[in-house]
Amino acid sequence: MKAEETVVTIIEDDTSNKAGSDGNKDEDKYKVFNDSTQNGPQKDIEKTEIPLCEIPKEKSGKSKAFGDKVYVVAYNSVQPQRIQPGAGGIGPPLYYDPARNDFVRVVLILVLVMLLITAAVLAMVNSSDEWRDMFVSTGTMLPMLALLLLMGVNYAFICSACARYPPCNFVCLLLAVVAMTILAAFITSHYRTEIVLYATIATAAVVFVCVILAFTSFDFTAWILYVIVISVALSVIIMIVVLMMLITGQTMKPVVLALLILATLVQCVMLTIELQSVLGGRSVELSEYDYALGAFMIYTSIISIFLKIVQILGILDDG
Repeated sequence: MKAEETVVTIIEDDTSNKAGSDGNKDEDKYKVFNDSTQNGPQKDIEKTEIPLCEIPKEKSGKSKAFGDKVYVVAYNSVQPQRIQPGAGGIGPPLYYDPARNDFVRVVLILVLVMLLITAAVLAMVNSSDEWRDMFVSTGTMLPMLALLLLMGVNYAFICSACARYPPCNFVCLLLAVVAMTILAAFITSHYRTEIVLYATIATAAVVFVCVILAFTSFDFTAWILYVIVISVALSVIIMIVVLMMLITGQTMKPVVLALLILATLVQCVMLTIELQSVLGGRSVELSEYDYALGAFMIYTSIISIFLKIVQILGILDDG
C-alpha cells in the first residue's frame, strides 16, 4: 500500500503581478488546477519537502495559448503509520490498523490467562506428592481421554464456524485448557521438580526467540505447507517408533531423543508462523474475528514445546 500521489498543475498567472499585490508573491502567483478534486471534497494534503520540477513547455500537454509553466507536485495523503525499512524499522513496511492492534491484544490476553491457569495447576500437582501419585497411578487412560478431547476441540475450531464466535469459542478454549493441563500434569508428574523448572525457563527463552523471529522481515507463513508436510512425516515416524517399542519392549532412548529434538524445532517454527498470522501483514493471516483460534494455536504450541523440553531433559537426566 503506497502513499497516494497525484499530479497538480500549477499555472503562472500574470494578472497577480499586474495587480501589484503586497502579499507573498510566491503564494499569490500560482493557481492550482486538480481535476480529481474539482468535483469532490478536497483531500487532506500533507506538506512535503519535494521540490517543484519544471516541465518544458514543448513536452507539456497544455494549450499554447497560455504562457504558463507547468509543475509536477507529489503529496502524501493521510495513510496508516508504518515502519519504513532502513529508517529505524525492520523488514518491509508494516501498516498498523487500530482494529488489528485490538485483535492482537485480545489474543495475547487470552493466551496469558490460559497459560496462567495451566501453570497454577502444574505448580499444585508438582508440589504435592498426593496429586503426583494420583496422575502416575491413572496410567494411560486419562491422557488418552485428554488427547481425544483436544482433537475434538481442534476439529471444532477448523471445521465449525460456531466455534469461532462467542460463547462457543470460549467453551472450546476452556476445553482446550482442560485437555492440555491434564496432559501436562500427567507428563510432568513422572519427572523431578527441578527438571520441570528448567523446562519452564527453557520454554520461556524459546518463546522469546520465536517472538523476535515473528517480527523479522522473513515471511515464515509462506512456508507453512512445507512445515505441515514435515510435521506429518515426522508424526508418522514417531508412530512407527512407538509401535516398535511396544512390540519389542525396548526403549530406544537415542532415537526418541533425536525425534523429540526434531519435533521441538518443527514446533518452534509453527509457533513463529502462528505469531505472524496473528500479527498480520504476511502471506497468511487470521481474520480479526478468529481471536479464539489464534489463542488456541499459540497456547497449544507453547505447551507442546514445554512438554517436549521436559521429556528431553528427563531423558538426559536418566543418562
